[in-house]
Amino acid sequence: MNSELGPEDLVTPTYPPDCAVLIALPTSYEDFVGDVEAMPKRGHYIWTVVRDYGEIDKGWEKIGKKVATLCLEVANVALEAGAKVYRQAGLSQLKDAARSHRVIVIVGHWRRPEVHSSDFRVGPDIFLTMQLAAAEKSLIEFETLVQLILRSA
Repeated sequence: MNSELGPEDLVTPTYPPDCAVLIALPTSYEDFVGDVEAMPKRGHYIWTVVRDYGEIDKGWEKIGKKVATLCLEVANVALEAGAKVYRQAGLSQLKDAARSHRVIVIVGHWRRPEVHSSDFRVGPDIFLTMQLAAAEKSLIEFETLVQLILRSA
């Protein structure tokens, strides 16, 4: 191994076309109203705004418009850089983004800092199972590589 290599040489850059930005919050008044009408399917953010402000229009003016403006700014920066942007993103857009992008950024609302098993539509153990399978495959590949090196020595 070349001792002149540093950590920066081991990092593979990710370029904007390899990135997807999923905007999971309403970016217009129409989307905001649509999310209110779709409660609870569209989530906790809309429920919180309506609860806190009592009226759709008041919630839009007090918080919704500001959040939408920030989301649109993020979307514009990402688009200008060359990333793919999904608006009104849900699980199907996440699935699509995961198929074709190395990096996924989700702009959304979360209820609290903790993540509980009830926050997932599938049990969290599926992630552990997938990670263990990937680790086992990597270990097998590593062991095979070691055996090939030892044979050639």
